[in-house]
Amino acid sequence: MPERILQWKEEYSIGEEEIDSQHKRLFEIAAGAFSIVSPSERAAKVKETIRRLVEYTRFHFDEEERFMKEELYPHLDTHKELHEEIIISMNAFMRRIPEMKIQELEKELAFSIQSWFIDHITQKDKQIQAWLQKKRRFEGLLEWNEEYALKYEPLDSAYKAILPETKEMILAREETPKQLLARLEQNLIQHYRDEEAYLQSKKILTPEHLLAHKKIIDILQNLIKKMRFNDQNMLERDLALFFQGYLTRHKHSLLMNQESLSISL
Repeated sequence: MPERILQWKEEYSIGEEEIDSQHKRLFEIAAGAFSIVSPSERAAKVKETIRRLVEYTRFHFDEEERFMKEELYPHLDTHKELHEEIIISMNAFMRRIPEMKIQELEKELAFSIQSWFIDHITQKDKQIQAWLQKKRRFEGLLEWNEEYALKYEPLDSAYKAILPETKEMILAREETPKQLLARLEQNLIQHYRDEEAYLQSKKILTPEHLLAHKKIIDILQNLIKKMRFNDQNMLERDLALFFQGYLTRHKHSLLMNQESLSISL
């Protein structure tokens, strides 16, 4: 039974090489508890294996938490609490070793390894994988595409800045979708004011361009009105579509004045 439990399976992988490598190492260390030794050495062998497991598990949890923080994983605090519970359980198990008979020891160790590592990986770490996959799909939708470029650096730089700012706002999840959209609306309004002042200074701001800005703000305001409270999935989808349409429409509006822009810039 222990041999089957401690066999690494690809279904345990979360798709992150460093994390998966550390998970495999945990399995390798745990397998040492079931290596063949004399009965008199069995308890000492298990205790030494648990000690090594605790030491490496602490290292792994620190690395995994650092990874989650870098990726802005929204459930980091909850996940850290689970890590702390596992360490407490491992230390408690090690203290009980002298009181257990060898058959009981092996049975409980196999059960504990299932709980500490396999259940945690398949139930909790897999949630990190699912979130990362969703995050990366979304990030791809809000990446700058050169087809949006106007070839006018002051304006292109401003547009490029909006996308990463929006991604960071969404992935941080510190606000409800409605709050986030309202803040985005204010940012976009300020951006348009700056752009209009810039175009006005070049004497190429047209009524059509002002109307294009108004229509885009109207679309965003409609998104805010329709947004269901805390509907993160709808927010991500609609924002991606909004930005794709916004950048395409805005580019078309500016290219209508391409000759004037070329002369002025």
